[in-house]
This record gives sequence, structure tokens and C-alpha cells, in this order.
Amino acid sequence: MSTLLTGGCQCGAVRYALDQQPQNVHVCHCRMCQKAVGGPFAIICPVQKTAFRVTRGTLSYFKSSDIARRGFCNVCGTPLTFDYPDADDLGVLVGTLDEPDRAPPENQYGNESRVSGTRD
Repeated sequence: MSTLLTGGCQCGAVRYALDQQPQNVHVCHCRMCQKAVGGPFAIICPVQKTAFRVTRGTLSYFKSSDIARRGFCNVCGTPLTFDYPDADDLGVLVGTLDEPDRAPPENQYGNESRVSGTRD
């Protein structure tokens, strides 16, 4: 496999590599994403789980709903991933990429929860 993108948490305890270019990179304005990242939206880049490798440390998980979980660093708390455990893909938070400009958003979701002042 060929590493295309790398990233990690704020303290460096968790590092990861992506072996495919993300597809359908999107801004999510839903309340769950807002709370998960502590901001008005999350930018998520989906990849196949087989193309995501933790290269240092271990992800910890928070079960954010009955069907989804969020991966984070248990040292510094940085949110890193979102996934449905039974799905083939997972979402990596773009802000944790070493080169976030290489995964520009293509779509926006959860617009019903969009915070005022964050409109295009």
C-alpha cells in the first residue's frame, strides 16, 4: 500500500496514515458533530477502513449513539474519527491531517443545525 495522507492528534500520541484519497469530503453542521469537535461544524473525509492505519498509539472510542462511535486520543482528547462499527468506511476529521488542504470539502450536511454566521 502507498501512503497518501498522514495525520494525528495534537500531542502526537496517536498518528495515522491513509492509503487512499478520501471521497465525498464534507462539512457536517449537525449538533452531534458540533459537540464532538467543540465548534460550529466538523469536516470529515471518508475512507475505507482497510485504507486507514494507526501508525502510533491507540485510538480510544466514545459511543456517541446507538449506531456510531468516535475515535479520539486518550492523552490529549483530540477527536480523530467517526464511524459506524459495521460499515466498511470511516470518517477522518480533516483538521487532524498533516496537510488538510489536500482534502477539500465537496458537500455540506446537517444544514438545519448550521450556526448563524457560518453561512457561505
